[in-house]
Amino acid sequence: MGRRRASITRALREYLANGESEHFRTDGVESTPQSPAAALRKDIRLATLILVVVVLSAFGFMKVFIEFY
Repeated sequence: MGRRRASITRALREYLANGESEHFRTDGVESTPQSPAAALRKDIRLATLILVVVVLSAFGFMKVFIEFY
């Protein structure tokens, strides 16, 4: 387990350092090259948007449930 963890950690460091790694191939996935920091910001924005939609949906369902209860 320790050896695999070291391999994953090394691959992640390499990916974050220069945006490419043999373990993280993105051939044909993105049309424009992106820095790892920009990709991370994009992922964080997407996660935030999903979280906001889930929270607002939950409040909407609670409001409907309380109104008709």
